[in-house]
Amino acid sequence: AALFEAHAGRLLPMDHMRASLLLLLGSSQFFLGYGQETCVDVYQVVFKPSGGSAKPSEAPKLYLQYCKKTMKSSSSKSMDQLCAPLVKKLEDKMRWIPPETDVSPELACKSIAKIKEEFADYAVTAEEEQKKLDAAEGSKNKIIEEAKVLKKEIQRDVKEVLATYKQKLKDELSDRVSKQIETVLRRGVDDAPSSTLAKTIVQATDLNLKGMETKLLQKVEEAAGTWAHQAIKEAAARKEL
Repeated sequence: AALFEAHAGRLLPMDHMRASLLLLLGSSQFFLGYGQETCVDVYQVVFKPSGGSAKPSEAPKLYLQYCKKTMKSSSSKSMDQLCAPLVKKLEDKMRWIPPETDVSPELACKSIAKIKEEFADYAVTAEEEQKKLDAAEGSKNKIIEEAKVLKKEIQRDVKEVLATYKQKLKDELSDRVSKQIETVLRRGVDDAPSSTLAKTIVQATDLNLKGMETKLLQKVEEAAGTWAHQAIKEAAARKEL
């Protein structure tokens, strides 16, 4: 029977638990009572599909494949979401390694500080690139936050405007229906059939107005998202990102 341990509310198979801890802690060796497995052992498995090593741009993709194959979870999140923090940890390392380098399991297991020492010349270039990435990320986040505020405020306005006109529309429609009943049937809406007719129309109007409000709120959210996407794209074209 497979052995499992709880990890942040999820169940991970024991081999992936060790791999996760090795990557997160940057440990060269981890002992869990079921045998000893080194960080190098883990990356030998991770890099096996690419012949035992990988370029910095490919290493995180290979680790994601490995993670998705070995992780077991009862969480409602997708495997991509569950593995993302571990993949991000490796991506943070890989950006300090020259793109043409063949990353061995031993290199993948080194800390960022050790990697910077080994590739000191490239570290200067990577540092500048990291500053640009951080600035771009900050600008993107600012636009995304603005889109969230826009969505919230516009949705509030939509609700307020519709609330005003919904009641006015229902009242006017109710009056008109009553007048038509009186004109066509030559009697009021006091009898059960006429009263049911009037109520049915008003209730249907209310239901459709609620549906319209829901669709409008969804459209506002969609429009705000489109605005953010286009704003980020235009900022990038202006080299602000």
